[in-house]
Amino acid sequence: MPCLGLCRVKIRAQLSSALTNLNADAHSSCALYLAKNRVNAPIIFRSIESRVNDLLSAPPPITPMDCLAHTQALILYQIIRLYDGDIGARTSAERIIPAIEASAMSLFSYAQFDTEGTPGTLPLYPIAPTKAFWQDWILQESLRRTLLFSFYLVQTYRIMSGCNMLQCDGRLGLCHSWTLSAYLWSAMTPLEFAGAWRDKDHYVVTNAIFNGVLAEAKADDIDVFGRIMISSLLGRDEAEGWFASKGGKL
Repeated sequence: MPCLGLCRVKIRAQLSSALTNLNADAHSSCALYLAKNRVNAPIIFRSIESRVNDLLSAPPPITPMDCLAHTQALILYQIIRLYDGDIGARTSAERIIPAIEASAMSLFSYAQFDTEGTPGTLPLYPIAPTKAFWQDWILQESLRRTLLFSFYLVQTYRIMSGCNMLQCDGRLGLCHSWTLSAYLWSAMTPLEFAGAWRDKDHYVVTNAIFNGVLAEAKADDIDVFGRIMISSLLGRDEAEGWFASKGGKL
């Protein structure tokens, strides 16, 4: 499943119970889906439908972490059901597209897009300020990416399904900046993050303009989310060519 690990939040010690439970349910549904065959498909889709209904009937999330968990879970369920090919699952998923759009909009009030004032270097000792900055960066980057990907997913599906009333609603532009860096995103400790922040280039993609990334970035600078965005921008053939020209593979 391309969705697994896409927009994960890695603040392990500070995960809310809602984030843990909702994402655990969604990821277990992904695992269940991977075991689907012609015989068990109806049972699996009923199980997923039940979890979606439970998610939508739960009290609205009120914290940034809970809103993030709610939206990410909906993304996973929608990817499974919209792109499977099962007519019933797809029809059911289409009915809740407004719900995923509303859930994504709830993230907007928590996401920050101002990159002014970010430090040039992060202290190694004491490490506490760096740890706090790292944790906030992960949360904010997760909010930004989840907001962007939610509307990307919906609009992509509408294009692929041949929607006759397709129009630009401007929502993809709500997330007008996010940071592209495989090294920052994969850092597992504050020290690793500080090292990547100091030694590796990271790119702020603003208003979906990738000119700086395409001109300056190396293949190993690009994380999974960035690969999805670049492939969508260039098309698969051109994206493969770009990565090859930078010494890597898509």
